[in-house]
Amino acid sequence: SEETARKNIKGMIDNAWKKVNGKCFTTNQVPFLSSFMNNATNMARVAHSLYKDGDGFGDQEKGPRTHILSLLFQPLVN
Repeated sequence: SEETARKNIKGMIDNAWKKVNGKCFTTNQVPFLSSFMNNATNMARVAHSLYKDGDGFGDQEKGPRTHILSLLFQPLVN
């Protein structure tokens, strides 16, 4: 079913992020590689954040605008 397929894909994405984050934290011996991995990982995180719920630019109400406003202007604790 579509729901099963979505869960499978989400699981694959979660596993991929675990691998990426694991590599990011084990490259501290080589300064250039560490810096490169941090930048590449952050770019992947931004892309994932923008497109995880569909088109991050076309629908501004569901896209990054709402996410950025909640990060910057809504308190974490009331």
